[in-house]
Amino acid sequence: MASTCRALVIVGLVSLLLAPGCKNAADKVNKSVADAKATFKPAEPPDPKFLPLANFDDIPIPNNFLVDRKTSFTYVHGTLRVVDLHMSGLTRAEDIARFFESQLEAHGWTVQNRLGETYQRRLDFKKDQESCSVIVSLRDKTTFVDLHVSHR
Repeated sequence: MASTCRALVIVGLVSLLLAPGCKNAADKVNKSVADAKATFKPAEPPDPKFLPLANFDDIPIPNNFLVDRKTSFTYVHGTLRVVDLHMSGLTRAEDIARFFESQLEAHGWTVQNRLGETYQRRLDFKKDQESCSVIVSLRDKTTFVDLHVSHR
C-alpha cells in the first residue's frame, strides 16, 4: 500500500511539473491559429480580361472586348447550355453588330431578326434547338454587348 501511495505522489508531482509546459504548448498553438486567422485574406477575384467562363467555339468574343465576370455566366448540362455574357469595349457599335452578324453566321447560326439603329441594335439567331440574342448598345463612347443563348 505504501508503494501505491508513493507512486500516486510521484505521478501527482510529475503532473504538476509538466502541466505548465502543456499549457505553454497549448498557448503557442492557439497563438499560431489566431495569427493565421488574422493574416488570412481571401483571394482577389481574377482579372476580368481572362474569361473564366465556359468557352464555346460557336460564340465569338470580339477582340479588345472585356467580359464582365461579375454579371456573366455560362451553364452546361449535357446538350443544354445557357450563356449570358455581358461585355464592353471601345469599338464602334455598328462594327460590333456587323461582327456578330458575320461571325455567328460563319459558325452556323441563322439570322432571324434585326432591329434597331445606331445606338442600340438587337440581332436574333437560331441554331438547332438554341436561340441567341445579341444586343449592342452605345453609352458614353463605350459599346456594350449582352449576348444570351438558351434552349428554344
